[in-house]
Amino acid sequence: MLEFVEALQSLGYIVAHRVLEARHFDSCQHRERLFVVAVRDDVHRAQGDFQFPSPVSAARPAKTILAPLPTFEGERFSMRDFRPCEPLHYESGLIKVGSVHPHGRGCTVWDSKGLLPTQRCVGQGPAGATGLVLREGVVTQVTLEESALAQQMPEDWAADLQLTQEQIGNAVPLGIAYHLCLLYTSDAADE
Repeated sequence: MLEFVEALQSLGYIVAHRVLEARHFDSCQHRERLFVVAVRDDVHRAQGDFQFPSPVSAARPAKTILAPLPTFEGERFSMRDFRPCEPLHYESGLIKVGSVHPHGRGCTVWDSKGLLPTQRCVGQGPAGATGLVLREGVVTQVTLEESALAQQMPEDWAADLQLTQEQIGNAVPLGIAYHLCLLYTSDAADE
């Protein structure tokens, strides 16, 4: 990162960088993203330091975007394969409530009262983060459409645009993008 910043600075740019987290921008997901902004020196002298947006909201629970169980059409897991544990509350907003067979990496079950992890697919993500969620007492897999909603995408995008889980999983949460653009456009309007 240092080499990258130095290279930009050698080209006459002032560089600012910060990690922004989706849960601070009205998302129900724990998702950190690094943003790097390089501003030409002459623009920086005229405009001043680039300001990143301040957090605008508290985290909202995953259950706000999950389909109610009677209408849920995704994968359900047998409760005999579910091994509950004492709820473990992470600083990130995730709440671990157990695992499903075979109880290894990628089998973690999260409570819908907390945030969703970054990855949906079984076996991906740090510390076994998955899209397995305890929803109304039943362990389910988060659907592609629910993953899109967690990323703050409009409900019909996943189907209309034929998005894949990898495309959704690597996206920048729209709440962060919106607030970054809002700062930029409000600065431009002030000129």
